[in-house]
Amino acid sequence: MTFMATLLLTNSEDATSDYLENYLLKSGLSCIRYNTDKDLSQTSFTYTDHTPVMQWKDHNLKATDVTALVFRRPKPFTQEIKADEYQLRHIAEEWAETWEGFLAHIELKFWVNHPSRNFSASHKIEQLSRAERLGLRVPRSCVTTNPDEALRFIRGQTNGVIVKPLASGYIERDDSLNDTVIYTREFKEADYHFLDKIRYCPVLFQEKIAKVLDVRLTVLDGESVAVGMKAFENGVQRLDIRRHGMFDVEYSVIDIPIDVSQRVSSMMVGYGLRFAALDFAIDNNGEWIFFEINPNGQWAWLDIDAGAGIGDIFVSNLSRLSDRPDLRVR
Repeated sequence: MTFMATLLLTNSEDATSDYLENYLLKSGLSCIRYNTDKDLSQTSFTYTDHTPVMQWKDHNLKATDVTALVFRRPKPFTQEIKADEYQLRHIAEEWAETWEGFLAHIELKFWVNHPSRNFSASHKIEQLSRAERLGLRVPRSCVTTNPDEALRFIRGQTNGVIVKPLASGYIERDDSLNDTVIYTREFKEADYHFLDKIRYCPVLFQEKIAKVLDVRLTVLDGESVAVGMKAFENGVQRLDIRRHGMFDVEYSVIDIPIDVSQRVSSMMVGYGLRFAALDFAIDNNGEWIFFEINPNGQWAWLDIDAGAGIGDIFVSNLSRLSDRPDLRVR
């Protein structure tokens, strides 16, 4: 079966891809999903006459058939055959190179987003610098391995200090029951004795924001939707909205200030992104404070819980390329 389609590249456990795939298909938009952790055993590949062709299940896909490529959460390639670990590693590397060669035939403008652009936009320290240059308000921040420097920063903040990881908020162990989620937390008097340990690992300290609302702002091809999230703890907005499984969060679609929208647009253009999810807080003065941008962030739950309509934005923008033969891959 060959047709013009959106290619959804991900893994079999990606809930956002489950939602997006179903939404696109129900909307009448052709969508093909490839799960890198499950579909390899059914996949064959041919490259002749400068034309790469991927075949799996009932799909016979050429790069020229792809009108949009949604690069979600692919995992390492897994082949279900009998072989030792060294052979399996070699096979996985060869398949990775083959898929990369196939995908390299698809122009950057069709990617949502190209992994190189996701990578360049994924560094929290640089994000804070860029956001401030663009005129967004960011929290006063200190990343250091120097206990004295951390102490100076902490003592200089009148509203308190929070601590959070730079890259990963999750520690995965051999037994998943022992995995650890690292939430944003307030740095308190009892924590001072931990400062000496930061010599071994950089830590992000930020001023504590007196926030009244958390905001997830999702952008695709210049269309934006912002969802406010409210959850109280001890009478104030929860420090980390993700706690308690977010079961008690109240959602509402809110307006985006023009200046914030313009600066976010500049950030998207600067990174070369079509899609991103950005985290903000609104303080008690009504000011928006930028926390971070995730170029491959989750969003399906905002449609389900808040009626955000992000799926409709995907449909309208991904179908635009399939309706324009002059924009298709050549």
